[in-house]
Amino acid sequence: MQQQSQRIIGRVRNYRPAQGFGFLVTPDGTSHYFHILEYPYADDPQPGDQVEFELKPSHKKGFPPEACAIKKLNAAQATPVQAVQPVQAAPLVEAMQAAAPRSPAVDSLATPIPAEVVEAGKGGAR
Repeated sequence: MQQQSQRIIGRVRNYRPAQGFGFLVTPDGTSHYFHILEYPYADDPQPGDQVEFELKPSHKKGFPPEACAIKKLNAAQATPVQAVQPVQAAPLVEAMQAAAPRSPAVDSLATPIPAEVVEAGKGGAR
């Protein structure tokens, strides 16, 4: 039987979008690092947002535990981002090629150059 992690209530202290991380603060003033990958919402976390989270060991040796499994508490409209299935490129490219109109200019690129033109070009001026 697995032990269930303790959920902690806190607030977003700050978030740095360019770096992709921020800090959450608990009511007792303890700060915990979080990475944006642990925040499953489309919008960026805002200072003051109330959240619930768990702690996991830091990815850096000797650092305090990090926040993970973050859940937004103060926004009824907050919707977690849904996982997106990867698109298979080959069928998509084939469908686009089949639907695209052919251009005579493009077709001419695939036409072989007549031998007399090739021969005439060999003795051309430099």
